[in-house]
Amino acid sequence: MKLVPTTNMAAYLRKIAIDGYIIQVDHADVKAMTAEIQKIGVNSVYLLPVDL
Repeated sequence: MKLVPTTNMAAYLRKIAIDGYIIQVDHADVKAMTAEIQKIGVNSVYLLPVDL
């Protein structure tokens, strides 16, 4: 249980009972890329022409 990053024992036991295994995926690189893409989107709003 210490190796799995969860504090919900019921969810852990249910997952093990149904599937028999737990796969841990590291999404750090995807999160970093998403943050960079969001920064581009936020900054591009200021580049659009505004009709007043």
